[in-house]
Amino acid sequence: MRICISSALFLVCGALSWGAASAQGAPLEELVPGGEAAEEPAAAEGLEQAATFRFGVSYHLLDRPDDPAGGDTLLSGSAFTGPGFLVGASYTLWELLPSLGLEVGLLYVHATATAFERQDAMAREVLVTADVVRVPWTVKGRVKALEVLHFVGGLGFDLGLGLKTTSEVREQNIPSRDQLVLQTRSVTTLELAASAGVEVDVGQVRLPLEVRFAWNPTAGATTPDRFDNYVSAANRGQYKVEFDYTTLFLLGVTYAL
Repeated sequence: MRICISSALFLVCGALSWGAASAQGAPLEELVPGGEAAEEPAAAEGLEQAATFRFGVSYHLLDRPDDPAGGDTLLSGSAFTGPGFLVGASYTLWELLPSLGLEVGLLYVHATATAFERQDAMAREVLVTADVVRVPWTVKGRVKALEVLHFVGGLGFDLGLGLKTTSEVREQNIPSRDQLVLQTRSVTTLELAASAGVEVDVGQVRLPLEVRFAWNPTAGATTPDRFDNYVSAANRGQYKVEFDYTTLFLLGVTYAL
């Protein structure tokens, strides 16, 4: 009898051990209700960071003032136009959304612009310059066109921080009592901007070529609006050197971070 009981206990323990081992070695799908294997969550795509060194040229336009007939008009209502140059850098964070990114930059721009008037033998030309730090913010998109070529574009705004301005007046056959003295001052602007261009992938770096257009909605519309503390034609105050439209032609080198 004792031999039979011992044998039975041995068989029961063996059966329990075999069942536990079978459960531990069972495939994962057998342990999930419905017989389906649990899926691991997909890894989130990482953000792409890039730093760009930029340089280029610019073109600036302060349009003709909208002065009423008989009102005070500087240089017979001539527009100021001229070129400039720029240098700076930007940082871009891509894939905030698919093919979209946010870019912030820092650009030093030296702008020049000229306006003139002529009446018979008398002539007057005014050259103004402005040194400005521009801080562009842009929401950008990109589309792959070829294996090594992307189209890029964006919308945003430019904060312009005026540093320094100068003016030079050149006159011919102007009586001394009518000679012009133009004092200038720098201003801070907030401009709406749009950009478009391409990026060429050459391996370790990318070469961007971009055109950026900015519009300043707060530039003075009339001659008195363009002076700080304007009183009269004899007491105009300081001329605010800013532009209605600025176009930047940008080249650069982009490094992935």
